[in-house]
Amino acid sequence: MSKADLIKSLNSKIGATEAQKQKHTKDNEEEKYHNMDINALAEEKLQAGKYAGKTCKTVYESDAQYVKWLAEHQGDNVKFMNLMVYATRMIPKPSPTTPQSSGSMQMHDVMSAGSFADFLEADPGAPLPGPVGQMVLALQDVARNMKQQVEQLEQANQTQQQAIYQCLSQSMAMQEQLEDLNRRLTVMEQNMAPELK
Repeated sequence: MSKADLIKSLNSKIGATEAQKQKHTKDNEEEKYHNMDINALAEEKLQAGKYAGKTCKTVYESDAQYVKWLAEHQGDNVKFMNLMVYATRMIPKPSPTTPQSSGSMQMHDVMSAGSFADFLEADPGAPLPGPVGQMVLALQDVARNMKQQVEQLEQANQTQQQAIYQCLSQSMAMQEQLEDLNRRLTVMEQNMAPELK
């Protein structure tokens, strides 16, 4: 075996050992967070990313799109493992009495898949879990109320426009009557002018 082959072989073993270490570290971190009390996990801080130093709970409740993006792009990254496990554990498990429809992915299927992103994409119409879902429902109520208010304002605006058009029409009719009276008055003055002389 040549020196170059030996170095290549050693580098290959070192690379394989590093990959095994990273997988072992990821598995250990994931297991650690799965075994951790949910309240303690909620207070775990992110180690990297735009929310570095923020708690899992804060990020989960404030930016669902970021959590989804992380699950899709950084799901295996140890630096985000606490948030990924927290998000997965926050997905409510269906109760045994809840009827399940066939053919669609259910929450317990998503839990076994272990991916929050899968849950978010499985059924776009499904309610989001936890406080995020409550916030979405509240925003939907606000949107419905605003839509009703806009419709009422549009109706009031239409009624006011009709009233304005009626006033303008009446004003134009009165203007025509005044012009007619002015013409009559002018004719009468012209007829009376020779008599007054």
